[in-house]
Amino acid sequence: MTAKTSFNEEEWFLVSSLPSMIGAAVATTGKSGLIGTMKEMMASARAMMEAGETYADNELIQAIVAKMDNKDDAKAQAEKYQQMAMEKMEAAGVKTPEQLAQLVLDDCQTVMDLLNDRATAAETADYQAWALSVGTKVAEAAKEGGFLGFGGEQVSEGEEALLQRIAATLNQ
Repeated sequence: MTAKTSFNEEEWFLVSSLPSMIGAAVATTGKSGLIGTMKEMMASARAMMEAGETYADNELIQAIVAKMDNKDDAKAQAEKYQQMAMEKMEAAGVKTPEQLAQLVLDDCQTVMDLLNDRATAAETADYQAWALSVGTKVAEAAKEGGFLGFGGEQVSEGEEALLQRIAATLNQ
């Protein structure tokens, strides 16, 4: 069993934020417009929340999606993580979707190294499946291309290519 205490603050931020970052990278890869992008961001949030039920026996995932009883504490934690993510992207010079995708792929490798060292095989396998499912749900949330909801494709070539690279890096 892997506890949050198995990681320092920076490592825990990386492990706990990676699924959301995967969702963001996939969302920025496609050209789904404003409404599509909102659908994709909602799909990412929904996938994060669903993990609590889907992986009820996984201590690692439960620690990541744990609900805080105090809304002020939860808001403060979310703001802190958002600030940390922005600082990380700024420090890495991320300005394009391609650069975000590369940062996420690098983070996937780092997280897998951490989990292979500190988590059980079952926790790691669940985490891999969950993290990839966040990206997949984002890609499937809105059509790419088309006009006013007509035409387009459910998952763009760019999204599919990124998901394949993420899956390979997560060792799926």
